[in-house]
Amino acid sequence: MSKRFRPSANKRSRGITLIEVLVTLVVVAIGLLGIAGLQVTSLKLGFVAENRSNGVIFVNNILDRMRANTKNIGSYAMAFGSTAPTGTTQSEKDLAEFKSQISTYLPDGDAEITVAAGDATSCDAPLVANCWDITVALRWNEANSRGGKSGAAQTFLKMSSRL
Repeated sequence: MSKRFRPSANKRSRGITLIEVLVTLVVVAIGLLGIAGLQVTSLKLGFVAENRSNGVIFVNNILDRMRANTKNIGSYAMAFGSTAPTGTTQSEKDLAEFKSQISTYLPDGDAEITVAAGDATSCDAPLVANCWDITVALRWNEANSRGGKSGAAQTFLKMSSRL
């Protein structure tokens, strides 16, 4: 009438063993470590992308300021390592703000601006009588965002424009 339970017949199919639990934990741990690694990498690359976007914005900003002040465009030239000007002319104010933005938002940031007068053939004469070839170069340190040592790597951004 009632069936008796036979332990030997169902012994292999009852529950999970400790080895199966450990294997499952190892697989889950490896997956979680992979996800954590992806998160760290995405944070680093997000920081790199922010720096590069800021660099492009700063260069476009100074180029626009130079377009608005073309009669004093020669005074915008500066070299890497130069200090921010402290004068009261528009070009000095523009360069001081430019240098301030770079030092604030780009780690170890520095800039160089070269201004060269274009000749009549390069300026689309006779439509344009004179033009200026402008090159703005930025450099900053992204070593810490890449996991390296400070000062070990420089990132460069160079943009040219004709005004």
